[in-house]
Amino acid sequence: MLKEYPELRSQNLRTKIYKETIQLITTHNEDRIHAILHFSTNILSFVILSGYSSLGNQELLILNSWVREFLYNLLC
Repeated sequence: MLKEYPELRSQNLRTKIYKETIQLITTHNEDRIHAILHFSTNILSFVILSGYSSLGNQELLILNSWVREFLYNLLC
């Protein structure tokens, strides 16, 4: 029984390290996805506002607000 205890403790430690590693990777991936979505939103807004500025069309303003709302809902 004395020999089994260190193995059990070692296995528990490996399991804890594995779970923490998976949690860190998941958090890191979520942060990257949020950064990519924010960057995409900014680029899309810039393109729409540039089109509105160059064309002076009122419909692009409506499209811009719709796209922002759509992307905001994707983040939530």
